[in-house]
Amino acid sequence: MGKNIVSLIFVVLVCFSSYIFLQRDSSSLKDQVGKGEKDPRVVLENFTIYRYEGHTVLSTLTGKLAHFLEPNRLEMYGDIRGLRYDTENREYFSSESATVRFLSNGVMQLIDGSDLERAEVENNVIFGSKRSVIKTNYALYLAKDEALQSDVPVTFLSPSSVLYGKNGFEYDLVSEELSITGPMKGTLQSASKLDF
Repeated sequence: MGKNIVSLIFVVLVCFSSYIFLQRDSSSLKDQVGKGEKDPRVVLENFTIYRYEGHTVLSTLTGKLAHFLEPNRLEMYGDIRGLRYDTENREYFSSESATVRFLSNGVMQLIDGSDLERAEVENNVIFGSKRSVIKTNYALYLAKDEALQSDVPVTFLSPSSVLYGKNGFEYDLVSEELSITGPMKGTLQSASKLDF
């Protein structure tokens, strides 16, 4: 009796696995992303975008796939990495997906030069510099406020501290002030040794 039950369970699992295997979506990442939406105006695959001033590279942005949707939205997917060369701190970020909105009315205005309005980055988000690293799963950048914020758990790492915030953070890019929303836990270490 026990062998019959085990055999029956095995046959059911094999049939269920075969059904799932045959129903899988075998289309490429490019075809899977954005199903049902308007076709993108520009599609980039395995791209690197450079920002120059004169003959000097100020920053780079790389990713696996990007869709520019009219009039001002860029959606990026797969191993997105950004690096700024124009600061002493060598600032960088990485994530798995991002949505960026520009202050533009289309591709031509974007090519001529258009400012960033906002950017949302998601999944394994890391912002870092020589001095510190912020890790989270979601962050929103608002250009008019020059602020980076999130309402999901965050980890802040520096040579002298490790802090965890349960309800996100806000980072002012101008003043470089970081506010972590608690409850919060972590470790702070003094930069200098105490002599007794």
